[in-house]
Amino acid sequence: MKSILYVRLPCWKIYPEGVIRVADYIHKHESGIKQFILDLSLAKPGERKTVLLQAIEELKPAIVAFSWRNIQTFAPHDDGPGAALTTVFKFNYAPSLLDKLSAVFEGFGLILDYHFQVRQNLSYINLAKKKLPHTKIVVGGPAFTIYPEEIIRQCPQGTIGVIGEGESALLKIIRDEDLSNEEVIIKKADGTIVKGEKQKYFKLEELTPIDFDYIQAIFPDFSSFLDGDVGIQTKRGCPYNCIFCIDNHIEGKEQRFRNPRMVVEEIEILNRKFGVDKIWFTDSQFCATEQSIPQAEEVLDEILPRKLAIQWTGYIRIEN
Repeated sequence: MKSILYVRLPCWKIYPEGVIRVADYIHKHESGIKQFILDLSLAKPGERKTVLLQAIEELKPAIVAFSWRNIQTFAPHDDGPGAALTTVFKFNYAPSLLDKLSAVFEGFGLILDYHFQVRQNLSYINLAKKKLPHTKIVVGGPAFTIYPEEIIRQCPQGTIGVIGEGESALLKIIRDEDLSNEEVIIKKADGTIVKGEKQKYFKLEELTPIDFDYIQAIFPDFSSFLDGDVGIQTKRGCPYNCIFCIDNHIEGKEQRFRNPRMVVEEIEILNRKFGVDKIWFTDSQFCATEQSIPQAEEVLDEILPRKLAIQWTGYIRIEN
């Protein structure tokens, strides 16, 4: 029996929908695979390597799959350390020279924090490879998708990087199948970098509701995310080119839709069985284009007759 350890690299506490969905998909196609999800965000910084080593020792996985969500230091918001946009405005527009000087030091701190975060995440990947030299190391997630070549060059030899959607690529990695028609980037044993070319998008209409009982069994910290916003995806892809957003790069520009009934069955399970009452639609926008309006309406029409005691939110484009 093969086994997979999913390791979510540290970020702020946010529902790990991507990792959960991939693990559910793998379980439904290879039920004999033993899986475990570890979220390092929930461990104290000084204990993360110990927690990772403990999980490796207990599971002895054939594959360790890292999800790298954020390279977030320079994001234009006030969450987390730094507040980069505030620092830039302070330097450019503050009337006081002392304020400008303090912004210089804050900016220097942002740069140091960025390099520290990257080195820390790479240290977890290197630690897994050192502990399990014959195990396959896989790296994916939004941050990796944005900087695949930069990150893969710093990963251990033999690392497989998954760009964008992870379901079909990871299934092929498990089955030792050819990856040339998947969007992957591989650091070979001699250090050279090779890339596959994606032939087609993943078919979202094939996704059934997540088996949350199974997820709870392989992800002991699952319940700690249920008192906040729980992410549900109704579609992937965005045709716009907003300068502040990377969703179209991560998911592609072609909009693809899930079956609305499957989406709402997922929501109903979360609400009635797990007490979730706050749903966040994780699409780039819930109402993105005129093409997406009918699907959004179908989702809401599926929610209403079920009389679910939930609040929902998400990004919208106001013209739609």
